[in-house]
Amino acid sequence: RLNIDEDRYPKVLAFAECLCAGCISEVTGREMTSLNSLLLTQRMMVLRRRPCFSNPNLSAFYVDYISVPVGCTCVRPRTYHF
Repeated sequence: RLNIDEDRYPKVLAFAECLCAGCISEVTGREMTSLNSLLLTQRMMVLRRRPCFSNPNLSAFYVDYISVPVGCTCVRPRTYHF
């Protein structure tokens, strides 16, 4: 999905979403609930716009870091032994 922020450069970023709770089998093409789909994120540097203190009609950019979802992977669920 597209994430739009008018005060960020770049304004538009593509954010990944996991569409299944489980993972799709390569053999059957069906969802397997024995594995979990986990969202992968990447830290990304962006520029943020903010008004200048001396003149609110002007803007300045500053560096910010955001976590961007970039894809999904399959993982085994954690199991706890008591």
